Formats: sequence, C-alpha cells, structure tokens
Amino acid sequence: MMRTFGKAVGGGRRGASREPVPLAAVVSRVEPRQSAVLVDLSATGAQLRGSGLPPVGEAVSVTVEGMRALGIVAWADGELCGVAFDVPLPRFELDRLRRDATEASLGFGGVEKTLSVDDWISGLAA
Repeated sequence: MMRTFGKAVGGGRRGASREPVPLAAVVSRVEPRQSAVLVDLSATGAQLRGSGLPPVGEAVSVTVEGMRALGIVAWADGELCGVAFDVPLPRFELDRLRRDATEASLGFGGVEKTLSVDDWISGLAA
C-alpha cells in the first residue's frame, strides 16, 4: 500500500503532528547523495528543502544527526518535498532531534543558523 500526503478524506493533512526542526539533513537516492534542510518532522514523515530533490515516488534514505529513515517521496513542489517514512520513527529519536535543534539554535542564533544552513545547501558556504 502506497502512502500519500495531502488532504485526507474528511479533512486533516497528517496522521501525526510536526514540529519545526531546522537541522541539516542528507537525502540519499541510489546516487548521487545530496544535501537538504529538514524543515519539519513527525514520526511518519518529513518535509525537506533543497535544490534538485528527488521526484514523487522515488525511494530515499534521509539521514539527520545520526538518525536514518527510509521512505518514499510523497509530494514535491519546487524546492520542497515530503517524505513518507516506511517505518515510524521512535519517540526517543524525535525527542533527541528536537533537543539537538533547540540546543543548536541557542548556541548559534536561529536566523543566522538558518541562513548558514541555506548557504551550505546552496554551496555558498566556504
């Protein structure tokens, strides 16, 4: 059974709530690997931002801060895409990533971090 994102019958968009976690992520296809920004995350999926992300239906591996999840690109719109994970993430992984994102934004300003990550993704960072 293939999962899909978007409006479900009867309203509602997602089976699990998402929280902002602006951390650097790696999205892997068979090849090549590419960098992206993890925009938000839930136990069942993630939204990513980057250029040249995989198309809808492509199997991917998403790696963030040592956590790796396999899934399928469920939707794509410009420089954004949504990945539906094959297996839901455990709660402890979600908590750890949220903590990592919070600590990173406290140690390195939120706006500055976001801009730096954007530069890293686009190749502008030295």
